[in-house]
Amino acid sequence: MKFLSCFFGYHPKGIFAALLIMMAGLFLFGCTTLTEAEQKRLLRLDEPAEKSDMTVEQLLAKMHSVTDPRNHLFDAKSYLLRQSTVSETEYKKGKLSEQYVSTVKFQLPDEMVQTTERAGTPVKTILFKDGDAYIIDPVSKKASRIPEGTELQKIKLYADIANPTKQITDIFAQVDVDVIYENHERYYRLICLAEDRAIPPYVIYVHSGTFLTAKAETIVQDSQGYQVLYIAESKDYKWVDDILIPTTTLLKVKNQTDVCTTTAFDLNCTLPGKDFELPSGYRISEE
Repeated sequence: MKFLSCFFGYHPKGIFAALLIMMAGLFLFGCTTLTEAEQKRLLRLDEPAEKSDMTVEQLLAKMHSVTDPRNHLFDAKSYLLRQSTVSETEYKKGKLSEQYVSTVKFQLPDEMVQTTERAGTPVKTILFKDGDAYIIDPVSKKASRIPEGTELQKIKLYADIANPTKQITDIFAQVDVDVIYENHERYYRLICLAEDRAIPPYVIYVHSGTFLTAKAETIVQDSQGYQVLYIAESKDYKWVDDILIPTTTLLKVKNQTDVCTTTAFDLNCTLPGKDFELPSGYRISEE
C-alpha cells in the first residue's frame, strides 16, 4: 500500500492547497516515462478547450481574493498542518482499509518537514532544508540523502509549494490557462510545467463560478511500472482563521482511494528548531 498523503493550506494566489495535496504523496512513485503526447492524452490535454477570458495572473489574483482576502496565509511565517486519512484499496478478494496521520511543518525561509504516522508511530519523514532533502525511516533509524536529479527537484518543488510567500508562477517554469466543461460545469484549467520535464504536468481545475480549486491531476508510475492518473478532489470548503480551505480531500490512484480530513491548521506557530534537523544517531546514506 502506498501513502497518498494530503495536506491543505492556501497559496497566496489560491493554488497552494491543490498542489500541496498532490505533491505530498508523489515521492512514493517513480517519474513518468511517457512521451509528451502520451501525457497529454492521459491528462486529456489533447481534447478541445476554449480560450480563457482571464489571464493566469488575473485568475490567480481572483482566487487569492476569494480564499485569503486578509493575506493571513500570505503573511504567515510558519504553519502546522495535520490530516487524518482513511485509505481503502480494492482487490479481487475484498477491500483493505488502513488509517494514518500526516503532518506538515513549514517555516521561512525554506524549512519543511512532512511526517506520516500509523497508530501514533512515525513511519516516514521527508525533510527539506537549505536545498538538501532527506527521506527518513524512523523504524530502521536511517536517513537517505537525495542526490541531484529529478527526485530532488520533486522535493524542492514540494517545498516551494509549501512556501505561502511564493506564487505559482515562481514555482513552475510555465503556466497556461484554458477553459473546459465537465458535467455541465465550467472550469478554468491551469496547466503547470516544471523546469525538469521528467516531472509530469500538474493540472488544476478551478470552478469558474466560485474560483475555488475543484481538483488537481498529474501522472505517476505505480509499483508495476504502469503510468496512471493521480487525482486529488477538494471538498467541504470552510473558513479557518480567515482562510477558505477544503477540509476534505479524495485522493484516487487506480484501485486506491484515500479520504483525508483536516484536523489541525495553525498559522505562525512556534516550531522547535530540532523539528527541522536530522535525528541524532541515525545512519545517513546516499539514495
